[in-house]
Amino acid sequence: MSQRDPFERLAPFIQSYIYRHGWTDLREIQKAAIPAILDTNEHILIMSGTASGKTEAAMLPVLTLLDEAPAESVGALYIGPLKALINDQFERIQGLLQEKPDIPLQGWHGDIAQSQKKRFLQQPRGILQITPESLEALLMNRAGELKTIFGDLRFIIIDEIHAFLGTERGQQVLCQLQRLEGALRRPVRRIGLSATIGDTAIALQWLESSAHFPLPARLVEESTQGRRVELRVNHFVIAPEKGSSRLIWLQLRLGYVAVSLLRRK
Repeated sequence: MSQRDPFERLAPFIQSYIYRHGWTDLREIQKAAIPAILDTNEHILIMSGTASGKTEAAMLPVLTLLDEAPAESVGALYIGPLKALINDQFERIQGLLQEKPDIPLQGWHGDIAQSQKKRFLQQPRGILQITPESLEALLMNRAGELKTIFGDLRFIIIDEIHAFLGTERGQQVLCQLQRLEGALRRPVRRIGLSATIGDTAIALQWLESSAHFPLPARLVEESTQGRRVELRVNHFVIAPEKGSSRLIWLQLRLGYVAVSLLRRK
């Protein structure tokens, strides 16, 4: 993969966003994900801690590619397990796109007005954020329009991928992805995001699952050097008082402790 500074590889409007918001540097997971997405055709599993910038790790290079070669349909499909998560991520992604009205962003779930959905379907472009249940309805109700809506789909981003592993809902999502690939007759790259996965091999296998166009999946994770862990101890004391005992509960917060861990190979 390219040895260039990951920041220099981002689209100018993203660099402008980073300057305007006073970022001093990209986060480690973002630096690792940018070349992995830009320089390969593989599925990508992005795994790092909570609030570490995973969403941007995926979106910065995806938006860069959509800026370089605009899609003629929805270019990126974002699947989130919860409406609340989609709404939260909508605000973050919309901020990145302030200078790019030609890459529209549309949320799609039960709380989104039908008028917005109909207007979006008149010229489907940019990024579509959707729940599995709403995607199921879209695939069923718009089966004859899938090539119009997703004909030039480049990426499928699955947030909180651990919520889908080993569940019926996860099997539903895999069936939806395969139906999309079957309709498009080509593979679509998948990017999984997660902070907590016990067995990454299972997650990588899940990303690779395809009856039509299997692709390998690559793990991108942050270094565990210097990871911080918060420890809490609940301490119970039996204290005598005038010939009797009283249970006193003390909570001791030890604060943040720096723990050095070896990076998993």
